Amino acid sequence: MPVISPDGVVGSVMHVAGDAVDVQLAVDAAFTVDVEDERTHARGFVRGTGDPARYACKVEEVDARDEVEVGDLFITSGKGKWFPRGLPVARVTKVLKRELGRAQDVEAVPTVNFSRLDDVLVMVTPPGDETEAAPPKTTARASK
Repeated sequence: MPVISPDGVVGSVMHVAGDAVDVQLAVDAAFTVDVEDERTHARGFVRGTGDPARYACKVEEVDARDEVEVGDLFITSGKGKWFPRGLPVARVTKVLKRELGRAQDVEAVPTVNFSRLDDVLVMVTPPGDETEAAPPKTTARASK
């Protein structure tokens, strides 16, 4: 199940035991989400770096022909029906262009400030098509 905050994607539920929930954070190296550049609609996948020293992520599989600039916001694409379309995920901090045929190297920071995260929302209703707007049914409080 997707886990979000007012600032964007937090991660996804891994395990539930009673009233405790384990969440895989969006900065975990095993986490990926399909995204698009809000400005240019360039597509890619955000993957956490897993770096314990800082919260960071990369945007992978961005085509070399796509325009991506520092400061661009990547949002969920809605593909895969896991996260609904339009949730903020990461802001670009560095772009290394590659020759045609290779993906660009795009570094980013998550829109969520994980060091100050208090409240999250667990989305228990899968996203429908974009014309439906089902309200989320469950909220949770982050524990430190």
